[in-house]
Amino acid sequence: MSFSTSVNISRDFGKTPDYIVTANARQAVGKIVNQYSAGIHSFCLIGSYGTGKSSFVLALENCLLGNTSGNEVLFKNHGQFDNYHKFSFLNIVGDYASMSSVLSEALKSDNVNCLAAFESYYNKVHNKGKFLVVVVDEFGKILEHAAKNSPEKEMYFLQKFCEFVNDSNKNVIFLATLHQSFNAYAKGLKETQRQEWTKVKGRIFDIVFNEPIEQLLNLTSTRLSEKVTKTATANVDIAYRLAVRSKFANNSLKPEVAVSLYPMDVMSAYVLTMANQRYGQNERTLLLSWNPLGRDLSRLLKPKRIICTTLLRCTIISHIAFIPDFRK
Repeated sequence: MSFSTSVNISRDFGKTPDYIVTANARQAVGKIVNQYSAGIHSFCLIGSYGTGKSSFVLALENCLLGNTSGNEVLFKNHGQFDNYHKFSFLNIVGDYASMSSVLSEALKSDNVNCLAAFESYYNKVHNKGKFLVVVVDEFGKILEHAAKNSPEKEMYFLQKFCEFVNDSNKNVIFLATLHQSFNAYAKGLKETQRQEWTKVKGRIFDIVFNEPIEQLLNLTSTRLSEKVTKTATANVDIAYRLAVRSKFANNSLKPEVAVSLYPMDVMSAYVLTMANQRYGQNERTLLLSWNPLGRDLSRLLKPKRIICTTLLRCTIISHIAFIPDFRK
């Protein structure tokens, strides 16, 4: 599976992703493994739009299935999950509906006995000698629905579901993705309702999944294929050293990555990344900036070097709908 503007964990399950393993992704896997060993089986992966949460989930699933090799290996299974080497996945894309109805649809059961149906599903997977991984992408939609429709009832169901998953005798993990913290979806609720919300939150471990600017630039550099002349390399190096010395750029950005970002210099690259973080969807928009209408940005503009003023014009054009001052 090559680079895509979006990932659907249900549609794209089983495809081998063009996934770039990052330090942030490895840390997320490490937290899942460590917390599972400590008895926590429910997790929320929290990150802003387009930070690669869905891609991370698919990459992790492929690793558990043994479908990856080389640089794509995010995680090597050595029996960290109760010595299981066979896994079964229930991938669900969230919707603006109750958790019970979304889960029932995935299980193809009626909504009345959803927890009983899930237990039956788990037992079938367990009897086959497999470890069950339940993933709900776009979990925020379910929480938005819960906050506006019988919050107590919805939280009680989630509480019972998490209690089942967190049973130390169960070989199962629940992994959900959110764009903001779990409690952020409880705004506007009464105090008693927020208490129930917090009670459920206590059964789920949060994992922050936001890539730093330097990592986004590293990802971008892998998409570029410009041939850099010695003169250009020297100019890029001068700009890099100036940016690091003035603390405009972090020294965790490697010099070779700065060269790979050509025809952008480091300062232009930072400006583009920060603009996309504010107005776009981070990695997704950042990569799309280099592929508008199927063409490389560098070929579209045909500059000798892309500078901040050029990027400002492109950013305004790309994100005009989200920048009120330029719509007047």
